[in-house]
Amino acid sequence: MKNRIVVIFILLLTIQYSFAQNKEEELFLTIVSDSAEPKGGRDAFNNYVKKHLRYPGRFCIEGKVFIQFIVEKDGSLSNYKVVKGIHPDADENALDIFENYNQDESAPRWIPAQHNREIVRQKIVVPIRFKL
Repeated sequence: MKNRIVVIFILLLTIQYSFAQNKEEELFLTIVSDSAEPKGGRDAFNNYVKKHLRYPGRFCIEGKVFIQFIVEKDGSLSNYKVVKGIHPDADENALDIFENYNQDESAPRWIPAQHNREIVRQKIVVPIRFKL
């Protein structure tokens, strides 16, 4: 009986430790002491977005698509998604900019966020403006 309790206890500790590791990998912050930013500033990022923004031929809507992503500890971007869209074509077009961002040599790299002098992952939301 004692052996079973010890085995169950060890099993529970192992599961709890594994769960804690997975949760740690998923943690990100939205409010940090030093926010992530693109090298060259927001202007460099905005210029990159404008250069790669494509209007579908029949698209005649203006507005902003809000894209959420995470700036990883190494400065790469991940987990892109539309949090507020204006039209499926515009939403897809805005997401396309981010799909290849990490592989595009001309894309400004990001300086990761810091919180209490520790490099952390940060969730960011940016507007992508469509204007005719």
